Amino acid sequence: MAVGAAQTARRHEADPRGVADAAGAARKQARTAWRLLAVEVAKDNAAFSYRLDRDKLRRARRREGRYLLRTNLTDDDPARLWGLYLQLVSIEAAFRNLKGDLAIRPVFHQHQTRIEAHIFIAFLA
Repeated sequence: MAVGAAQTARRHEADPRGVADAAGAARKQARTAWRLLAVEVAKDNAAFSYRLDRDKLRRARRREGRYLLRTNLTDDDPARLWGLYLQLVSIEAAFRNLKGDLAIRPVFHQHQTRIEAHIFIAFLA
């Protein structure tokens, strides 16, 4: 649904509990859209108004379809960092698959040799 200029700002008046309940329900139902609204509640009565924050919408649209990878690696080549990230994702998926196939519960061992022994025994079973 497109928001036109006439629909940008609205004002509602109700009892204080109803305003809080309606705002909470709207926030729960539309979490991603809620952050794009600027909501103002009047302190003297139970009225509130809201408007679409066009600057936030513009910033959100610029970020759509992009990943932000945060790393402590100092390699300057973004392509290499992306390749490492994809490798990490595939390793994690393979480990999840292995744990599912072998029905391994969470491992709480502290030493490397015990961890390897636990996985080896689970694999043999």
